[in-house]
Amino acid sequence: MKFDTLKTAVVLLCGLWTGSAFATAQTGEAGFVQGVVQVFGQSKQPMTPDKVIVSVAPLDGQILSMRAAKTFSIRMRNKTYKPSHLVVQVGDTVAFLNQDRIKHNVFSSASGNRFDLGSFKRGKRPDIAFKNPGLVKIYCNLHQKMFTYVQVMMTDRSTVTGTDGQYRIDHLLPGRYRLDAWHVRGAMSRTILVPHSGMVVDVEIDGSQWTKRTRPKKSGVYPTKPQKSLREADWDSIQASANEDDDAGYNAIDDDEEGYEDDEEDEDEEEDTEEVEVGGLPSDAANEDDFEDF
Repeated sequence: MKFDTLKTAVVLLCGLWTGSAFATAQTGEAGFVQGVVQVFGQSKQPMTPDKVIVSVAPLDGQILSMRAAKTFSIRMRNKTYKPSHLVVQVGDTVAFLNQDRIKHNVFSSASGNRFDLGSFKRGKRPDIAFKNPGLVKIYCNLHQKMFTYVQVMMTDRSTVTGTDGQYRIDHLLPGRYRLDAWHVRGAMSRTILVPHSGMVVDVEIDGSQWTKRTRPKKSGVYPTKPQKSLREADWDSIQASANEDDDAGYNAIDDDEEGYEDDEEDEDEEEDTEEVEVGGLPSDAANEDDFEDF
């Protein structure tokens, strides 16, 4: 009887110690960084600060906890990727669901996360697992103005701002971090020192140099000249379309709503898909730094 009592006491003590250690590990990541993002366009005019990807990466070798891998979904409807911005963790999978009555071709030539899902029709949803950190710019090889951006982090410490420009990233250990904020019109990066109690960092992005718009071909080659100039009015139209709320009950197979696009050929925007091997770039190919993507 005494032995059983002693055994029970030892188990309870071990449980309390383990629980305490777990709680300490969790509260050790009580630091955070939060603030407000401002985006300034041409002539330094303030813009709506939404769709800014804000992320932090440790610089002092901090080992941050990782969550279990997840599967996300990006839909394609009316020649638009939704959502247009997404943050994931290394090992996460993203599925691309075609809800249009035309084919799409999903690809990216991003270093470390290059992929090509090929052309697929309505109702299909191929996926890709991201293995390396970095910003992945994803396009459709058949429709020039289709784009979505996926920020891949080693650990899930990233977020996308809403229309108020506010952001917050939790679960940080104290120490130095690189804070990055990326918007389609500009970006900024700075080193911050996060204390146990967290901190506030407001961010300004200068988008006044936003001019050219193009994207690479599947090979990663950038053309010597922008393929088409995307006017600010075009960008606003695309963003407005991306912000429209879809019917949550939409059925990709049985949708027969009146007036819906049904252009199987869709030749008006199909571009030249001729490719070259990476590493054998033509002499007149431009560098990525010479252009700004959608």
